[in-house]
Order: sequence, then structure tokens, then C-alpha cells
Amino acid sequence: MKAIVAAQASPTAQDLRVKLTDLPRPEPGPDQSLVEIHGASVNASDVKGLLGTMPRLVWPRTPGRDYAGRIVEGPAEMVGREVWGSGADLGMSRDGAHAEFLLVDIASLQDKPKNLTMLEAAGIGVPFCTAWIGLIDYAAVSPGETVAIMGLNGKVGQAVTQIATMVGAKVIGVERSRDDYSGHASAAVDVINASKETDLGAALKERTGGDGPDIVFNTVGEPYFQIANSALRLRGRHVVINALEETTPLNLSEFYRRRLQLLGMASMGFDAVAMGETLEKLRPHFENGDFKPYPVGEAVLLNLETAVQGYEKMLAGKTKNRVLIDPRS
Repeated sequence: MKAIVAAQASPTAQDLRVKLTDLPRPEPGPDQSLVEIHGASVNASDVKGLLGTMPRLVWPRTPGRDYAGRIVEGPAEMVGREVWGSGADLGMSRDGAHAEFLLVDIASLQDKPKNLTMLEAAGIGVPFCTAWIGLIDYAAVSPGETVAIMGLNGKVGQAVTQIATMVGAKVIGVERSRDDYSGHASAAVDVINASKETDLGAALKERTGGDGPDIVFNTVGEPYFQIANSALRLRGRHVVINALEETTPLNLSEFYRRRLQLLGMASMGFDAVAMGETLEKLRPHFENGDFKPYPVGEAVLLNLETAVQGYEKMLAGKTKNRVLIDPRS
């Protein structure tokens, strides 16, 4: 089979040491199945892994955390099933989905939504699982609450918006220099263009009658950290999934007196089995229309021979759309 292989960490983003390689087709063990990959996505963590910056990465390695495909080997009753998956182990401690075939544990396999194409399903994993775990499992959002999203139009921001509006929460989205929201939502989204605000925290409070949001979902990190904490209402929850700077000040007196909660969410803490459980929670919402996939027509579409172009675009920040690989094209 053909697969993207990195024998060792690349020295720089401008010198990615990856190679399209012919490998023996994997043979599944008793608790495994072989999936023919029909779509895989390129996440920032996939490319950072090529630079050797991700934990638990083992060389040589084929990258790729998110995928959709068809089971071609394994238990007879499973062969032919269309599945989707993701996981922090894929492309890190074991080979990932940027290949024609992927060897996976049966326990991680979940049926993909029937109404999504393979490429649509391949783009869901990391951003939607991050959003669901952070907003539903950790912050326990409730109908009628207000969720402020820092980085509204990013892929995680869009997933948070879809989930929050589906459960009946109000969404206020913060964008650096935009006045609109470009993704799907089940209700109206109130957008704050941060470039037009001299006091973002005051703007958030003004939009919530002076109380502040119940939840801030911070996809950016430190630039909004103190603003978010100050703007949150009493007993508010601050979900952080990213850090541009590793350290930032925290006003502890304000934090404990207002009984705030700080919740960290990293998708790298969830293996393929755990992510599969979250994807199974997401599946019915895609099938009934609550959630919509990222538009494939706006994605950067690649094959295995051109995959390195996607890695380079991701590292250079030259695309905000999903980067998708179809190994069969």
C-alpha cells in the first residue's frame, strides 16, 4: 500500500522530511480490522507531529488522526461497514490515516453518519470532538445559558456554535476582524468584531445585560484569557483548548471570589476508543440535521502525492479551511 512516512522529525517547517512510500498491506490481528481509507483530514497536530513537538510520538510514523473509510478485513460481520474515527494515538504512537489502509482496534470503530460523504465525515473528528467534550462533558452547557466563543469562525469555534445552539444556548462569537459568522447554527449568532471594540470585556457584558456569559470557550488562549475571566458571570466556566503563550497571569482573588471554573481540554488526551465514543454521540445529530459538516467544496483537497502541500499550508497558516486527503484519487 502507499502511505506518507516520516522516518524522523523534520528540522523546520520549510524542510518537511516526509516521503510517499510503498509498504506491505497491514494484516489485522484478532482484535483489529483493516480500513480502506476514503478520506482523511490534516489537523495542526498532525503537522506539528512531523516537527517532533507532540507527546508520545514514535518514529517512523505515518501521520493522520481523522479518517473515514470502509472495513475490508476483520470479523466477517464487520466487513463492508462504512466507519469514521479519530484519536490521539493515530499518527502518533501508531500509524495514522494518511495512507491507503489503516489498521485499527475493533473497539474504536463507529459507523459514520449515513447522510455524510466519506470526505465530509473525515473532516469532523478533532474539531467536533474537542467542542463536544469541552462544552457538553466538561462545561455542562444548559439551555438558556450564554456561550461566548473566542475564535468563532475557526473550525472548533464553528463546532462549538453548532453544539451550543442545538442545545438551546445563546452564542456570542468573538472574531478578530469580522462582523459575521460563516458556519451552520440552529439559532442566530451575535458576533463581536474585536477590532472595533476598545474594551472587549465590557462588550461581552453589555451583550448579556451586564451579567457576562455563563461559559467562555477560548480557542485562542492567552490573548483572551484575562478578558474572559473578568467578563464571566458569577460561577462562570472558562474552557481553554489552546495557548499561544505557555504562561499568563491569573487574578486569583477575582477567580475564587467569583467562584469561576477553569477547564482545560486537549484532544491529545483521548485515544481512538475514547474519540470513537464521542463520535458515536455526534452521529445522530449529523443524521437528523442538527449538525452540518464543513463544506467539502471549500476544503483544500489533496491526494497522497500532494499531501505535503497541505502540511505546508497548515504550518504557514495559509488556510482556515479543512485540508482533506483522498488516498484513492
